[in-house]
Amino acid sequence: MNAVPADGPFVWIALLVVSASVLGVVTALPSAPPPDAVRVATAVDEVAATDHAASAIVPLEATKIRVETTEIGLRDAGGTAHASFNFGPVTPAPRDSALSEVAAGATPARAFDSPLAFAAALERARSGDHDWEPAGEELRIRRVQYGEVEGVLVTQ
Repeated sequence: MNAVPADGPFVWIALLVVSASVLGVVTALPSAPPPDAVRVATAVDEVAATDHAASAIVPLEATKIRVETTEIGLRDAGGTAHASFNFGPVTPAPRDSALSEVAAGATPARAFDSPLAFAAALERARSGDHDWEPAGEELRIRRVQYGEVEGVLVTQ
C-alpha cells in the first residue's frame, strides 16, 4: 500500500517538461514594447496634409528605420512596428543627398537646377530600394514646392 504509483515518475517528468516550456516562453518575450510607428506616421501625415509649405522634426526611439512611400517601419529590441501614411506618397530622402539637404531646410532652387531636376530626384528616391538602416535621433519631414512640383520629404 505504501508503494509509489506506477505513473508517478511519468507525471513528474511531464511536469518538468511543461515547466521548462513555460520558462522558455517567458524568457523569450521582449522586455520592452516595440517603437511607436503610429506616432511617427501621424507626424508625417500632419505635414503631408497641409496645402502649404510645412515641416516637422520627430524624435526617434528606434535602432532601425525603413521609410517607404506609403509606410514607415521602426525596429528595436522590443520588436518591429509598421504604420501606413494616410497622405502621400512621401519621398524617402537618402542621407547625404540633395533631397536630404532640402528636407533639412535648403531651398529646392539651391539644390536643383530646375523643377524638372527636382521632380526626377523625387521619382528616383520613391522608386529606389527602401531597406532597413540605422535610425538616427530624429526624423525630418518637410513639404516643399519648386515651380509646379510638390513633394513631402522624409529623412534623418
